[in-house]
Amino acid sequence: MHDQADLNTSIPKADLLSADKAARSRCVDYKKLRLIDVGVLIVPAIIACLVWIAAHRALNSLNLPSPGGLLAIINIAFYALAMWWVYRRRYRLYLYAALRDQGHNVCPKCGYLRQGLEDPAPCPECAAPIESPSG
Repeated sequence: MHDQADLNTSIPKADLLSADKAARSRCVDYKKLRLIDVGVLIVPAIIACLVWIAAHRALNSLNLPSPGGLLAIINIAFYALAMWWVYRRRYRLYLYAALRDQGHNVCPKCGYLRQGLEDPAPCPECAAPIESPSG
């Protein structure tokens, strides 16, 4: 699943579910995909196809059967891993932002629940600087 279990805190379940829904809807907003995200999704597929073509030609020149099925599976796995990485990275940031929008004091970088800490203090978990709401 997602990071809801990682946020084993005193945040009410209704707030977690609401933040999860908001994060998911923002994650799949294709209009806001950045160039780096598109590159992470497309470049691995292109590289895997080029490797498959090179391996196929090399094996044909040696009169050996091409392991096309295995290379196709590797290509699919590599591409799926890249897509998961992009989605996961974006989801976490949007989940933490949604929780902060609801008034929960969580670190926007790692999601650490900052109960009892002042906003300008850096996160004790990841040392990320936290901007005050008025700044």
